[in-house]
Amino acid sequence: MIADVILQSMFLFVILMFMAGGAGSVARYFATMVIAGLTDGSAPIATFTVNIAGSFLAGVLGAMASNGYANPEMVLIAGGGFIGGFTTFSTWILQIIVQVEEGDHSGAFYNLSGSLILGTIAAVLGFYLFGFLLLL
Repeated sequence: MIADVILQSMFLFVILMFMAGGAGSVARYFATMVIAGLTDGSAPIATFTVNIAGSFLAGVLGAMASNGYANPEMVLIAGGGFIGGFTTFSTWILQIIVQVEEGDHSGAFYNLSGSLILGTIAAVLGFYLFGFLLLL
């Protein structure tokens, strides 16, 4: 009996994670298309922007979790599912490799360092901005 409840709850969790990941991937696709359209088709800028936005969302989610506004399952589904589907590490790295191969060493450097620095700043801002808003 207890095993059935556990299996049903695990199945529901997997389905929710699957749906959240799919929704994040679709959101990334549309965001990338919009951003690329606004930047003359620049894929690195679109990926960069999506990843920074995802970092901000991850910071907000972290603040929600640390302040008791999100349970661990929600954090896993929203963070690992939606945000994980929305952001993209592999595409980012591949774009850096392509930039280097095409001789755009400064662009690759700015893409790499800018993503790391601004992604961290965005996550910290999301975390502390949400935490500040909770105090209002």
